[in-house]
Amino acid sequence: MTLRHMTNPKSQSLPGLPRESGDPSVLGLRSSEQRVLISGWGLNGKKVRMEVSPGYPGAGIIFNNSIKANVDNAKISGNCTCLKLHKRRVMTNPKSKILNPKSQSLPGLRSSVLGLPSSEQGVMMVEHFLAACYGLGLWDLMVEIHNWSLGICQFSDSQYLPFGDGSALEFVRAFCRAGLSNTDVETQDFVSLRAPVKVRSGKRFIVAFPASRLRINCLIDYPFVGRQFFSAVMTRNLFVKELAPARTFGRYRRSTDGETQDLVSLLEKRLGYRLKREGAWVFPKRLRFKNEFCRHKTLDLLGDLALLGRPLMAEIFAFNPGHRLNLALVRKITELEA
Repeated sequence: MTLRHMTNPKSQSLPGLPRESGDPSVLGLRSSEQRVLISGWGLNGKKVRMEVSPGYPGAGIIFNNSIKANVDNAKISGNCTCLKLHKRRVMTNPKSKILNPKSQSLPGLRSSVLGLPSSEQGVMMVEHFLAACYGLGLWDLMVEIHNWSLGICQFSDSQYLPFGDGSALEFVRAFCRAGLSNTDVETQDFVSLRAPVKVRSGKRFIVAFPASRLRINCLIDYPFVGRQFFSAVMTRNLFVKELAPARTFGRYRRSTDGETQDLVSLLEKRLGYRLKREGAWVFPKRLRFKNEFCRHKTLDLLGDLALLGRPLMAEIFAFNPGHRLNLALVRKITELEA
């Protein structure tokens, strides 16, 4: 596997979004034009506010001036992808060295963490935000997470990003309202495969084949969900319309039925829509897409692929993917790239 230097073709406009340079069939490098503020509640029940601003070119996505969004920092916590602090230094500016400060969950949903063991601090459930960054082509950002009441960057327990409605739609809307600016970069590096890459766990698997663009073919088969399939070339326009609105679903591990129902009632108040229970599974009652849950699994996979730091050119086939399997794929690709 190697990094290839590619040239983006002429631009075209996408419905409902600012004009961009680059072929929308290929997700390229962009930076947000101004600071973006996003607030809401995290799955730990705490209110949170994010400030997102343009980062240094080539630095990647940095949380709290210390945690870089890459697979080395990624862990699975509960059911989420998370980023946690490494003890090594992270350089956000090639001319300045910034030491890692001390940094900062609701059991039940599986998501991605960025860093060290659970005793250390980190940023929890980053996959929906990173999927929005990938889908809109935002690769160099500075992200600060603020305590709602203090209005300052507060490092205590692990910090969850805003959950929104369980999709990536809130992040996409915030970026689109703020506007996107071209980086005026004529060329863009992509991660390209020279040979197929495969990871599996039992019957579940993901395999990626060399290709000239990113297509994801996802099949899921879960109890109470059934078999669902989604397949598409990942374009900016498709992401905004077909993937970003897809909401999560999951299993809740509670000791009593009453505790589960209390949690569902609380979630309904915060989400603003009704949920339904089937055994230990909880879903949105009214679907946005017939195959919404398969689309959300694709969204999660895209968010975890963002940990590569550059767009991936591959044809991916995934059966019942999850964050642990997604990260295994990203690690394997990263190892082959080294």
